[in-house]
Amino acid sequence: MSDPARSEALNSIPLSRFGDVTEIADAAVFLATNKYANNCVLNLDGGLSAV
Repeated sequence: MSDPARSEALNSIPLSRFGDVTEIADAAVFLATNKYANNCVLNLDGGLSAV
């Protein structure tokens, strides 16, 4: 990703940072192991979908 594109992307994310690998992994583990949740969508977007 070019520096201008990276800056533009970061400016659009309310937390002003990209997700960490462990944050994505935690969500994947939750989806893979939770027996009660089904057909759920996790928005891992730093709050962008809440704006």
